Amino acid sequence: MQFDWWDILSRVALAFLLVLLATRTLGKKMLQGLSYLDFMASITLGALTGAIVLDHNLTIADLILAISSFTGLVLIMSFFQLKIRRVRRLLSGLPLEVIHDGKILERELRKSRMTMELLMQQLRIQGVFNIEDVKQAYLETNGKLSVLLRPQALPLTLGDFLSPDPRLPEQRHPVELIVDGEVLTHNLERWGFNLAWLLQELERQGARDSADVAYAILTSQNKLYVDLYRDDLQM
Repeated sequence: MQFDWWDILSRVALAFLLVLLATRTLGKKMLQGLSYLDFMASITLGALTGAIVLDHNLTIADLILAISSFTGLVLIMSFFQLKIRRVRRLLSGLPLEVIHDGKILERELRKSRMTMELLMQQLRIQGVFNIEDVKQAYLETNGKLSVLLRPQALPLTLGDFLSPDPRLPEQRHPVELIVDGEVLTHNLERWGFNLAWLLQELERQGARDSADVAYAILTSQNKLYVDLYRDDLQM
């Protein structure tokens, strides 16, 4: 049987783009713990498999070619997603802050297609029943909710009893400053820092420049955590 290779390959590519568009439009709440790419792959592979069952004009060879092509496309996109931050943002999106200082950000909630009832349900699942106890809450790219409680709402730990300072410091979420060697200048500027300060701090921790850094964040205690590509570990 003669294959129409270009027709099948173009259909696979079109299916990928359409599922990506539909998934991004429907919002993160549809993902249920999966990334956009994983969600798209699951749907499209299921559709391709179902097509061979319902359409008797398609052969097993057609299915094998379509699934192999789509699998290759997903692997390629996964590689670029791992290596290139912009591709990662395109395929996975960005976390959305839906609660700030105990206030619900309705605009961000609408962007995520999340209802108020679903937000409250996600908070209750994490044991949060008083929204005023929430310092910040983010809807992550996999559709799950991350919650940072105010210090007075956090459970006590042994460190709290041993600490000489009984005051509760105000907290915020950690801020990414470097990802895969790329400096996130907008985060630096937003929190009142500059590139000169960052490079000085990196030098103190053994990095020549940002290209040596795999990941760097400003922690909730305003300390810089740096993970270098070169890990001098004694295994």
